[in-house]
Amino acid sequence: MPLCAETTSSPIVRWLGPDRGSTQRRSSGIGRMWRKLPMAELDAFFEGRSARFDTPLHQDGGAFSRAVWDELRRIPAGRTRSYAEIAQRIGRPTAVRAVARANGANQIALIVPCHRVIGADGSLTGYGSGLWRKQRLLEIERRYRPSEEGSQTHVTSG
Repeated sequence: MPLCAETTSSPIVRWLGPDRGSTQRRSSGIGRMWRKLPMAELDAFFEGRSARFDTPLHQDGGAFSRAVWDELRRIPAGRTRSYAEIAQRIGRPTAVRAVARANGANQIALIVPCHRVIGADGSLTGYGSGLWRKQRLLEIERRYRPSEEGSQTHVTSG
């Protein structure tokens, strides 16, 4: 059964960081509720053993959004791409704002790594779960970066 995400009128966000398993209700914003969690893959990610997610996914969205989400899954852990780079890679170089909207509409964060998308200048940009969390995910993923590349990802707190 694929991992599903749904938006509800009373959003529930489950963050699987240090406060694993805590459920927080939010009064506004994009709600994300996990029906089935790929716990072994998430545990491996947060324990620093693997950034690979093979859990089958199902996300509702138009062809453009699905193309963006597919491209997000191609960004290797420890790397980032700009919205413009994503637009180029899906063959829609002038659709940068539409890429940003599709990125923000992603409902399966982490597994569809929308946090790996940054501004063209290398700065952190919007993230529904907070920029501090986006920065932390990028920090966690640095350990997964192949060692042959010497450059660092530019991460700022914005």
